[in-house]
Amino acid sequence: MRIAARDVVAVLVLLSMVSGAAKALLVPEDVEFFGRYGFGTMALIGFGALQLVGGLLMVFARTRVPGSSLVAITFLVSSALLLHSGSLAMGTVSLLVTALVGAVAFQSLRTGANTNAER
Repeated sequence: MRIAARDVVAVLVLLSMVSGAAKALLVPEDVEFFGRYGFGTMALIGFGALQLVGGLLMVFARTRVPGSSLVAITFLVSSALLLHSGSLAMGTVSLLVTALVGAVAFQSLRTGANTNAER
């Protein structure tokens, strides 16, 4: 079971990093999509940087909760915009990924609490 949890975290880190990089590098599709909702280039780069930082923080157990929080917030914003644009399938998938990120944060909190209680 431990291997499966590690694999889920790895996939979520990868998704966050790829998504963040696409925004930070101003991929034209992201610029066009987020531009419809008022994101200028600097805002989009900042949004992508948050996803990149969140993904990096998720790699390490000590920083997994704040990293997961950043990733969850950015994915939730993306989900809301996707759903608003009428992209029900992608919005729903993004919400499911957000729920997985939340589950990782919750599990990290629980595991951290157990570890601290044993000391």
